[in-house]
Amino acid sequence: MYRKILFAVADDEALTCAVPVVSAYARRWGAAVHVLHVQRPDAGAPGDDLVTSLTERLQAEGVTATGEVRLVEGSERIAGVIARMARRDGADVVAVGSHGRSDLGALLLGSVSHAVASGLDVPVLVVRAGAAGAVEPLQRRDVRAVGETLLDPSVPNAIAWAAQRHRASLVVLGSRRPSDLSGLLLGSVGHEAIRQLRCPVLLAGRVEVAEAVR
Repeated sequence: MYRKILFAVADDEALTCAVPVVSAYARRWGAAVHVLHVQRPDAGAPGDDLVTSLTERLQAEGVTATGEVRLVEGSERIAGVIARMARRDGADVVAVGSHGRSDLGALLLGSVSHAVASGLDVPVLVVRAGAAGAVEPLQRRDVRAVGETLLDPSVPNAIAWAAQRHRASLVVLGSRRPSDLSGLLLGSVGHEAIRQLRCPVLLAGRVEVAEAVR
């Protein structure tokens, strides 16, 4: 499978979600991870501590990991540096966190993950902020919560399996709520999960486009 993962990191909320996912995939594939932090010369404190802590965490989880900090030179873009390092290292996969902006939001605000994906031919693993980081906000609200990352080609299958294993009495899902027709044409995790699950399913409310861009 894949043997070299370039893990492009930034010190933001997306990182919390990306680390356990990258670690899980690296262990499953037996892949080595190279942690890369790209920053501008005027960005303040260098990211050496960030890279070191992430490298040590991955190593503690049984992943072969190295790391480095690269500075953006001249008019070069962060995504361009990531793509260049991926080619230099012969990375099989590039992993990057994402804030989950819409296409409109990416155009207006910029998106490193969009730019990296468009500039590389190798697979790009994009982990959205919030995809694996829901535990801490729940704990801050005095809710007993634990989390895990599952690897499965089918998201609905993974949800159904986890619900059965944990004997869940309720499953909560985010959903764009496509119509039956668009759900058939485009695929819908919510539609398929509801079909497989035997417990009640709560579909979270829609998020307005304006909120998604922020």
